[in-house]
Amino acid sequence: MPYDSASGAYIRRATTILDETPDGDTVNTAVAGKLDTTADDSVTDLNHHRVNGGHYPSPSVSSASRYLKQAPSGAVTWAEGVPIEQAALKDLSNVPSGTTAAINITGNAATATSSTSASSAAACTGNAATANMSDTLRQGGLSAPTSAGTGAAYTVASSPAVAAYVSGRVYQFVAHTACSGAPTVNFDGLGAKSIKVISDGSKAPCAAADIAVGQLATCLYDGTDMVLIAWSRRAKGFQAIKTADQTGIASATPTKVTFPSEIEDTDGWYNAATSEFTPPAGVYLIEARLQFSAGVVDGSDFRVILNKNGSTFRQKLVVARGTVTVHPDISCFVKANGTDVFTVYAYGAGAGTKTVAGEESTTTFSAYKVE
Repeated sequence: MPYDSASGAYIRRATTILDETPDGDTVNTAVAGKLDTTADDSVTDLNHHRVNGGHYPSPSVSSASRYLKQAPSGAVTWAEGVPIEQAALKDLSNVPSGTTAAINITGNAATATSSTSASSAAACTGNAATANMSDTLRQGGLSAPTSAGTGAAYTVASSPAVAAYVSGRVYQFVAHTACSGAPTVNFDGLGAKSIKVISDGSKAPCAAADIAVGQLATCLYDGTDMVLIAWSRRAKGFQAIKTADQTGIASATPTKVTFPSEIEDTDGWYNAATSEFTPPAGVYLIEARLQFSAGVVDGSDFRVILNKNGSTFRQKLVVARGTVTVHPDISCFVKANGTDVFTVYAYGAGAGTKTVAGEESTTTFSAYKVE
């Protein structure tokens, strides 16, 4: 066994390959065993030592390995500044590009498995905890395939395919058509899931046009439904107008006004046949406007009345100035309980019967949900 009298160190169980440049510097050293010294059983730098007199030089004494080079399966790794006793690699580098094989690294009772293959799983385990990133990129939001099917039953073919629905994972697709009422989506044949939105603090089915053509539909799977994360919906409510005069309204007698023509009714809360608004529980902004076009008496009061469940809830009074048309209107916030019924009444004082004009710009009834 070689002995270096200058350093007092033995070299044991070592196989070295020393390549020398013409000036004698060692430029390449491959270690196939373990290099120990009597001082602290470690090696540091085997580079730049010269071969003198046919004997191996003594390595410097240190508490940590400087370079560790191995080639067990063709892959080359190196670590710097980590003691051999820890059996850990501080830095992993020099992995041949293009490799798809998993490279295992062990250190401090933790194991990490990594791969450069985009479709391979990547998992880390340490201190009894496991993190799985296997399909994060391809299933979690970077892939956005275009859907097929219908607006009521979307189908999505991912590449690579989604392996299974996972609660808490994000799924997305680009809608090829606008959704109709209560749509579903089926990713890669795993089964149709209802697409829901959060409305008024709870899940509700998508309404028509909640998903538009070309829209990126981003959904969070909650274990039961696909819940749209970001979505927009037009205001929910209705607007109705009067297109024909309502005549014969008795003086000083509240009379129900009819609004038989709907401009819009997003959720079917307004009944055009009865001119009644019956919304679900919530807060609404209700507006009503009337035009009295005949029977106007100077100095008399004319009112628009908002009734709730058959009784006056709010009213607005306008005193006529002359005998021309009068336009009372009312706007108020209302908290509905889910069974409340709202209607509009007209009241006109003074002699003679009154007429409410059938004019869509001046005689209207509308309501919109605000919360």
